Amino acid sequence: MRHTPLFIIALLVAAPAAICTQQKVNELPELVVDGKSRNILHLLGYVREYSTLASYTDTVTLCRIKWVDFMIPTTSDAKIEGWKTPRILSVRSYYNFRNAQGLDSVSDRYCRHFSWTDWVRLNNRMPIPENIRKSEIAVDTVFGKYQPGEIWSREHDRISVHLDALADSTPRRWLPRMAPFFRDNTNFERVTFDYNFSTSEPLYVFPRDLTSITLNVDARFPGSEMFLWKKDQPAFTTTSAQIYIVDREYVTAKEARKYAKERLTAEHTDLLPIPDWVPDVDSATEILIARVNALNHDSIHVNRLSDKRLSGFDLEERYRWMHRSFGSRLFDMLKALTKMPKAAFNQTFYPNRHE
Repeated sequence: MRHTPLFIIALLVAAPAAICTQQKVNELPELVVDGKSRNILHLLGYVREYSTLASYTDTVTLCRIKWVDFMIPTTSDAKIEGWKTPRILSVRSYYNFRNAQGLDSVSDRYCRHFSWTDWVRLNNRMPIPENIRKSEIAVDTVFGKYQPGEIWSREHDRISVHLDALADSTPRRWLPRMAPFFRDNTNFERVTFDYNFSTSEPLYVFPRDLTSITLNVDARFPGSEMFLWKKDQPAFTTTSAQIYIVDREYVTAKEARKYAKERLTAEHTDLLPIPDWVPDVDSATEILIARVNALNHDSIHVNRLSDKRLSGFDLEERYRWMHRSFGSRLFDMLKALTKMPKAAFNQTFYPNRHE
């Protein structure tokens, strides 16, 4: 196969008439592409979530923006396990703290985790109801014990599924990671998920067809059960999040292992373009993000008052034994074990020592 490099053609076209160039022809070997080796699906997702942790007197509001990915083997011989839960590549968190006394502060850090987004898990495939398969435009409802559990809708190649996990146990097959909470009778008030697919597959929907996920979870916990909250007050949690699949590709096992070792930072993910169809944040969230970005952590640490209980405490004297020789520390431990007075200990182990 003969191939003329494009940059040679560009030089020939752009060269003046007075300059003579010679075209170089290379002999390239045949290239064989085997699609079977690319049997691992890699999905890149953009997550925007809003969560709340509240008691009767305190409220913590969270806006979190994340980049995540999924690595899903499509065949049994993929030679890599992958991950079907969102792996966080980078995250930016914006907290707002309020209480009954009028507190209104912001931060980018908090010691407690109260988001439900990390409990999402993708399934290998899910069957499409028969009524949805037969028509290009259709709606079908799978009723639960108390109310509709799954509502399927189709418009040509677009298929969406609305799930209500509290209606029955059938919709919970989409949420295997949340099964322990349902078994423990967690006091959920709302658990709804919306999956959107773009596919022409007549029988199943696959992770490759996924375009977005929307989830809404409201729950109530005793104060000391999950979030280390005040023991005499219950904790109320809400999460509303959207996961947008912005890129997908099939990779080999070698490439998948390489991706598994990579760790991105917020500076790297800032270079990734957000699709135009992702909605903008509202004005209140923009104000919160601006307040958090304006924080100066260095000045906060400098202006923080020191703990007066540490005043006059000789830390160097307390930890001085750490810098002594091993033999000296060993004898100190022997003195502690034998509980001998210092003079008697020196007389026993150091008879020739002059104090």
